[in-house]
Order: sequence, then structure tokens, then C-alpha cells
Amino acid sequence: MDAVQPTNWACPHDHHQCETRNCRSFQACLGSAATATKIGQHDAEIARLKAELESTRQQRDDNYALAESWRCQVLARATERYAALADARRYQAIRSQFSAMSADIDGSHAWIWRGNPSRLRGPTLDAAIDAAMAGEPQQSP
Repeated sequence: MDAVQPTNWACPHDHHQCETRNCRSFQACLGSAATATKIGQHDAEIARLKAELESTRQQRDDNYALAESWRCQVLARATERYAALADARRYQAIRSQFSAMSADIDGSHAWIWRGNPSRLRGPTLDAAIDAAMAGEPQQSP
């Protein structure tokens, strides 16, 4: 049985190098046209499998990139959700400190803050409300 030669095939008689297998002595070196046909079929199958492997690798890389994109999107949405939740908690914390100063019939009431201004101190309004909610000692301005 003939051994399968690698793609860069060297003639076993060392009288030529045959990469394309189109030389005249190729069949003589292998012994039969049937063997040459089998080798050609194997070469075609190897080429097909290499192409399939490369395609699979590309799909894998594409899937990794897509998964990373989704992970980043989820992280961004989670960050936005956390910020919105923090804003909602701040609003709920100070909402009870307001009351209507005048009750207009058209619903355009004037609202007044009844809170203690010394409780809201910080570099930003959000930071001051967060500190007041947490009961932290206030920073002096």
C-alpha cells in the first residue's frame, strides 16, 4: 500500500520535486494512476477540511467578539440602571421634605422645602443628599 505523501511531495527516487503532481514521472513514481487519483482526492479533502477549520475559527472569533460586545452592553445598562436607582432613592429621600405653599386651582402649586439646610452639605447636591441619607457627618463648606 502506498503511503500518503505530504502536499509538498518529493519524488521517492529523488530525481525531481513535485509540488503540483503534474510532472510526467509522477505516476511512474507512485506506481499507478488509481493511487495518484486517491492521493488527489485526499489532497482535495485536506484542502476542504483546512478551509472548514479556518471558517470555524473565524466563526469562533466572531462569536467571542459578539459575546464581548454583549457583555459591555450589559455592563453599560447595569451602570445606567444603578445611576437611575440612586437618583430615585435621592428623590424619595427629599420628597417628604417638601409641601405645597399655595394650592392653586389650576394645579400649578408652589412648593417649599421644609428641610434643614445644615443637613445638606457636600460638593454636589447628589453627594449632599447621599450623605444625609447615610447619616454621615456633614462636610463644612
